[in-house]
Amino acid sequence: MKNQIKNTIKAVIKDIQLDVDNKVVVNFDMGENPKLWDEFNPNLYEMQLVLKSNKTVDAKRIDFGMREFKADGTIFKINNRPIYLRGTLECAIFPKTGYPPTDVDSWKRILKIIKSHGLNHVRFHSWCPPEAAFIAADEMGVYIQAEASAWLASLGDGTPVDKWLYKEGEAIIDAYGNHPSFVLMTYGNEPSGKYHKEYLTKYVDHFKNLDNRRLYTSGAGYPYLPNMDYYNHRGPRIQGWNENLKSVINAKAPQTIFDWSKFIDKTPMPYVSHEMGQWCVYPNFKEMSKYTGVLKPKNFEIFKETLEENGMSELAEDFLMASGKLQTLCYKADIEAALRTKGMAGFQLLDLHDFPGQGTALVGVLDAFWDEKGYVTPEKFKQFSGKTVPLARLEKRTFENKETLSATIEIAHFGEKALQNVTPKWTFTKPDGSIFSKGELKTTNIPLGNGTQLGVINQSFKKITKAQKLTLSIAVNEFKNSWDVWVYPTEKPTIETTKNYKITSKLDEKTLAYLKNGGSVLLNITKGDITSEYGGEIGIGFSSIFSEYLLD
Repeated sequence: MKNQIKNTIKAVIKDIQLDVDNKVVVNFDMGENPKLWDEFNPNLYEMQLVLKSNKTVDAKRIDFGMREFKADGTIFKINNRPIYLRGTLECAIFPKTGYPPTDVDSWKRILKIIKSHGLNHVRFHSWCPPEAAFIAADEMGVYIQAEASAWLASLGDGTPVDKWLYKEGEAIIDAYGNHPSFVLMTYGNEPSGKYHKEYLTKYVDHFKNLDNRRLYTSGAGYPYLPNMDYYNHRGPRIQGWNENLKSVINAKAPQTIFDWSKFIDKTPMPYVSHEMGQWCVYPNFKEMSKYTGVLKPKNFEIFKETLEENGMSELAEDFLMASGKLQTLCYKADIEAALRTKGMAGFQLLDLHDFPGQGTALVGVLDAFWDEKGYVTPEKFKQFSGKTVPLARLEKRTFENKETLSATIEIAHFGEKALQNVTPKWTFTKPDGSIFSKGELKTTNIPLGNGTQLGVINQSFKKITKAQKLTLSIAVNEFKNSWDVWVYPTEKPTIETTKNYKITSKLDEKTLAYLKNGGSVLLNITKGDITSEYGGEIGIGFSSIFSEYLLD
């Protein structure tokens, strides 16, 4: 046995007679209490097989894990314990080499970074990784979705690839099927075609009958088929494809009460959100020096030249940090909505790191090399994406001082075991770190799962006479999460005008001269003040640019 104290099981010695298929089936007793594998206890066994005959001796060693991964209604369970898949994609992004590493240590580095951000799952978008990735995931306790390497618009049309996908899927299982981290599988990504549903129905049935050690779905993204083990679909997102200003994050004032029960309640199987997020940031030009291999940062050169042409080179770092903070807020909103959804099985982000393979999709809080960009730490990200996340349902985030904030507090807890005798604590802090107010909720036990109610906070703002930001923080043992709210006085003070201030809607020659003479200007532009050439017709919402549109 690996990763734990040695646990040697009594050997089995058996005389065998080969049948016409040259196959031998041996039932091996693992004992009454075998060590099980999961994300918290990645216990592995090593099986030694020795075949002796009158002429020769052959031996082989195989690593494996003991676990049961199954669907139970709309959730996943491992070893009969509820789990929630918190995942990211890996899209074969390796700028230095152009191919994935085949050594275990390289994959351990990647998976360590993923886990440090609170995630426990990786979907390999339209490909299957090398064995080194499975070995690393086995040892580190990470759940893998492998795919039979396709993204087709003509699936099921009778072309040679239809047969090849069966062959490839079987080869993947033959090669990597013993790895306990390998829990999910599909043909590939976002299929379509006149006969793709019929094809995938048979494909799912075939692999469910071939190997029941993992769960199968039609395709990453769609379609829905009744015989799938789980549904991998893009419905639960705070901004769907082409929603633009109609999405919940743009059409409504900031709030945290919504969830995705409208999708989960009508889906009779586990639902994993497909490619959630896709929030872009401004390019990090410091990253360009890392491209020392086969790929060159030509896209970054275009952005840099454009910035220089517009005389804003000195703002590059500010653009990165500002867009990065916005991106983090968008991912936080996406992930928390998913964690608030009772009965949801998990999410797959696009992406924890950048995806340079389709236009320029700088969608990661990490760059294409899995390095931090500087605007959010793994610890901060983990607060809203980890195994245990306190959550607050707020109908709004801005208040007048005559109002009372009412927040329903709940928690998503998918740790190793339930939490006993916990007293949740809350604080409102000011920007300088001083405490505005604090309190405790009722002591309780927290089971595994989400939607567990912890109580309600009611906070009056009568003491506030000057506009300010407050931060609501919830702490459950060592797990903490927070949300900013803004409070404004109902009575607005009179603004004293002075010769040093000017309010205008036009940046004309007169206003420019006023600025040059040391004055301060509040510029309130209106529609039509910016030409369409410079984005004047673009609708403005809260969210950042979506996915690969950054360079389209």
